[in-house]
Amino acid sequence: GASFRGSAFLGLAYSIGTFAFAHSKTFGSEPGAALLTLVGCYLAIAAGRHPRPRTLYLAGLGIGLAPLFRISTIAFLPVVGLYVLWTHRRQGPAGMLRAGLTYSAGGFTGLGALAAFNWWRYGSPIDMGYGSVSAVTDYPPVKGLVNLYFSTGKSFFLFAPICAVVVAGLLIRRRRLDAELWLLVTLVSVNSVIVARLSVWSGDLTWGPRYLQVTLPLFVCLGAPLARLE
Repeated sequence: GASFRGSAFLGLAYSIGTFAFAHSKTFGSEPGAALLTLVGCYLAIAAGRHPRPRTLYLAGLGIGLAPLFRISTIAFLPVVGLYVLWTHRRQGPAGMLRAGLTYSAGGFTGLGALAAFNWWRYGSPIDMGYGSVSAVTDYPPVKGLVNLYFSTGKSFFLFAPICAVVVAGLLIRRRRLDAELWLLVTLVSVNSVIVARLSVWSGDLTWGPRYLQVTLPLFVCLGAPLARLE
């Protein structure tokens, strides 16, 4: 929904006006996961507007490869899948089935690459290389969300102030949000809830809430309806 100049403004705001800049030269998992998630969402939206099997497959592949960088992004696969089904509903049950299967084929290709890597590296396709994570996923989620977005030292809005403007715009336009924006809102919410349950929600000794960087570009893209600059 943004104009050309508005899109350029959002791109600049993301690249030099958020904590993505500070993490751009690290070897952390978040930048790669963010890139593949963004590419997958873009292709899913493109396929929703101009249905093409190849685009749908690549959308699934992008989302399916994101867990290679950060395993929690596996939760994005069904979310984007539901969006794909919704945008193809006018093609009837058969069209929705074809779209869902094509998207799923791409997703399972990406997950297959993850399973192959795990098998080669750890000896089992379902071994992610982590130890027990139950001890670090029992943090109160409500408290975690408050910390992530409103704490004095790690608030998401302190390190990505453009997103505070985006939230204000979404509240103003809440009755006119289209499917694309709902997709991005849902992905941002899912990632936030996952991170909020971690005892290390802060991302350790890093610049800003590191784990929220996975969906940071999606959050900035939510400002598209506000960036109709002529």
